[in-house]
Amino acid sequence: MKLLYAEDEEEMSEAVVDILTYHKYTVDAVYDGEEALSYAHAEHNMTGSFWMS
Repeated sequence: MKLLYAEDEEEMSEAVVDILTYHKYTVDAVYDGEEALSYAHAEHNMTGSFWMS
């Protein structure tokens, strides 16, 4: 499964990406919500649901 992870704190992002990668996920990381939406739409033509907090 491929995930797009958005987190504005770089150290937190790296830690979560490392954990997910360890568990065999493929992860692309971005550092804010706007970038996540742009990336998902432009790079992967994703138009489905997004969960953001």
